[in-house]
Amino acid sequence: MWMIFGIGAVVSGLLNLYFYFQKRDPKILRFISLSFTALTIWAFYSSANAWVVSGDYSALQDVLPNTTNALLILTLMSVFINGFTLKDNFQRKF
Repeated sequence: MWMIFGIGAVVSGLLNLYFYFQKRDPKILRFISLSFTALTIWAFYSSANAWVVSGDYSALQDVLPNTTNALLILTLMSVFINGFTLKDNFQRKF
């Protein structure tokens, strides 16, 4: 499930940038992208929780060290990409 949410976050983030460079308003795509990013993190930790409850500690040892770093990098990229499209809004208001 977290893979589907992650792909949704990437696609909506790229569409967000496309709309931004086409001078169209990407507000809804920005919201969708950040929402998918949050849902990706939730779904990943939900599956890790299921592994803990079932006692599958070998799965945790195999998956968590690498995917934790990947989730951090991808979350920071999502925040940066979506924040990039906000910069004009802040420059106009201040």
